[in-house]
Amino acid sequence: MNLEFRYPSAFTNKSADESAPSQDPAKGNPGKKICISVPITAMDMRKSFNMIFLRRSDGACLDREITAAERSRSAVSFLSDLLQQFGKPDMGSGTDYDVASHMASGVSGSVKVDDVKPAGTVIYGSGSCVSVDKDMACFAFLSSDCKALGTLSASTVKFTNSAEAPVIPAPMTPACR
Repeated sequence: MNLEFRYPSAFTNKSADESAPSQDPAKGNPGKKICISVPITAMDMRKSFNMIFLRRSDGACLDREITAAERSRSAVSFLSDLLQQFGKPDMGSGTDYDVASHMASGVSGSVKVDDVKPAGTVIYGSGSCVSVDKDMACFAFLSSDCKALGTLSASTVKFTNSAEAPVIPAPMTPACR
């Protein structure tokens, strides 16, 4: 999947792309390609808790087409799984939309975190999965600053033969409460 993903330069990417074949037998399945990878796990903790994730699914490797229903389920489960690491999330329903001429499904949610300082901190999240041919790219944005979430969600993506576009358009960004 050819895509260029632009996010704020203050973020530090903490993951390595795991989509290459494993040559180390200790890592399991030597030489077998990994069909789902997380090439970007970026964070910026200077002013608040902020994280960005990108997960890629290779439909040819998985030997199946990515359906609209799977794209929607993937967006909800990807964001929900991330937020569940902090508590029981309150999730919105998924919405289908277009990103750079590709179908996408977006979702938002939040979770109240009581065991950090200050107690009662809320982590807000928005996520989107975009279908590109047989493949799927899922993006998730987390922030303890609701207004910053809108900025993160507007990070741009450019696919081959398409214009650069925000991952989650401003009208779909969750309202801060």
